[in-house]
Amino acid sequence: MENIVLENISISYQDRPIIKNLSLQIPFGQTTAILGSSGAGKTSLINSLMGLTPFEGKISGLKGKKLSAVFQEDRLIEDLGLLKNISIVSPASEGEIKSHIQEIGLSGEASKKAGKLSGGMKRRTAILRAILAEPDIIIMDEPFKGLDEQTKILTMAYVKKYTQGKTLILVTHDRSEIEYFSCQKILDLSE
Repeated sequence: MENIVLENISISYQDRPIIKNLSLQIPFGQTTAILGSSGAGKTSLINSLMGLTPFEGKISGLKGKKLSAVFQEDRLIEDLGLLKNISIVSPASEGEIKSHIQEIGLSGEASKKAGKLSGGMKRRTAILRAILAEPDIIIMDEPFKGLDEQTKILTMAYVKKYTQGKTLILVTHDRSEIEYFSCQKILDLSE
């Protein structure tokens, strides 16, 4: 599979440059970490990859690839249950989805409406949805933010298990997450 190639990417907001002439290769089938201080352009960069933010330059290697994302906000459908929020994007059977729900520590919550879930439960539901969509490329923007330590360990183990061999782009402030996921490539936008 071909790598994702970014050539001379520039992103501006209201004529204020956020990223200038960034060129980079993101290896297919590996984990890439993007870190940087607040306002460095991490979210803008991944939104450009997904076609959500205008940019100058060229991005190749995405054609024909299925992307999924965990945004900073969970973006769940509040009136639908946890199970339904996942099944609308996943080809997995209901039984498979329920097995994943149990594995990530949400047993007993499958029918609960997303709007009634705690912040940590919503976060894990968003992660389940992104992984169970069976994408080629998974983009996660600070996916473990707001999880207590025990839940974070469980959730990171789940993500690591189900992203093996996939292209994972992980935006984080936490260097321990970069080490845990053995990120083959690290882009620090603060530099």
